[in-house]
Amino acid sequence: MAVTDVLERRAQARHTGDRRHDSLIWGGGAWLALRIIATLAAWASLSWLHQDPTVQVGGYSPPVLHGILRVLAGPWLRADALWYLRIAEAGYKGNGGTYAFLPLFPMLVRLVKPLTAGQPLYAGLLVANAACFVGFIWLYAFVKKLAGRRAAQVAVVGLALFPFSFFLVAPYGEALLLAAGAGALLLAAEDHPVLAGLAGAAAALSRPFGVLIAIPLGAYLLTSRHWTRPTWYLAPVGPAAGFAGWLAWSGSQLHDLLGALHVQTGWQRTFMLPWATLDAGVRTWVSYRSSFYGPYMLMDLAATCFALVLTVVAAVVVRRRGGSAWLTVALAAYGAAVLVVPMSSPFIPRPLMSLPRFVLALFPLFIAYDAIWPKLRIPLAVVSAGGLAWATALYVAARPIF
Repeated sequence: MAVTDVLERRAQARHTGDRRHDSLIWGGGAWLALRIIATLAAWASLSWLHQDPTVQVGGYSPPVLHGILRVLAGPWLRADALWYLRIAEAGYKGNGGTYAFLPLFPMLVRLVKPLTAGQPLYAGLLVANAACFVGFIWLYAFVKKLAGRRAAQVAVVGLALFPFSFFLVAPYGEALLLAAGAGALLLAAEDHPVLAGLAGAAAALSRPFGVLIAIPLGAYLLTSRHWTRPTWYLAPVGPAAGFAGWLAWSGSQLHDLLGALHVQTGWQRTFMLPWATLDAGVRTWVSYRSSFYGPYMLMDLAATCFALVLTVVAAVVVRRRGGSAWLTVALAAYGAAVLVVPMSSPFIPRPLMSLPRFVLALFPLFIAYDAIWPKLRIPLAVVSAGGLAWATALYVAARPIF
């Protein structure tokens, strides 16, 4: 009996080691592919595209870079990256608009900065790429546990080659949401509710969509009679607690409990029903389709339609691969909620602005690629990788991709 137990434990250890090795190969490989394409596209953009001026952020002076650092680090000094780096250097004081950005990414940049000669840009790139690397590994492990090895492979490859995934290796909070959110889902799937709740809290402090990870975590609470275990309630409560903590702290600084939400009006965002925003996005593109902004508005619209299809197909794939009814519904609800949030607060002149970047919050739903990847893997990979290179080059050239 003792010999049998020893052999069984060795077999389990070997299986666990193989599983981790598999996750490292596919997750790490996905990050590496994204990193290589983004770097080459950035170099091509600096070499051959006209570089438009980047709108500067008060309180942050971008470093002047030369040589190889101009190619490796300089391209990412664009748009919201400047706001994150400004917060990492000067904090939230002095500009109420900074409260539109959640604190975990700039806080980690500040912690890592001493390791990068005090340069927040290098620290930001290090934090983002480390989080992206870990996030792909954990996403692979989660999807494999949920729907099998092939589904996990196509999910991480599909996400890595998504045309706007370059935001995952830029100094933005998106990579932290991927790492914390995927980690929370994996921990819940492996029956670690307290750790899942903590990871969910980190997701909620990374990007506004992070609090919504409570939806699929709640599904695990309702699965297999988990509601009978008090510790399981900590899993979905974690993201809510993290976001509530941010509102409480920012509210005390702004003297307005919902100040971090109200500050969005300073970014010219206003309330609109989601379907009205979609209609306005179509109408705006039609009006501007022949102008400079036409192609970028078409990108916004295409990304929105892609996200809608992704949400529906992902639910079908999860259910067909044996996912519970609770989790299937919860993942679909998560996808719908991620879309409803920005579509309920549009920037009126460009209603669907930033939707291509927001699609990255749908990382667990890239399991939907399992429905089409086996038949179209080569053309889909080529087209998607080409789109990633082109979108990265445009972002680096300071075109209106935010």
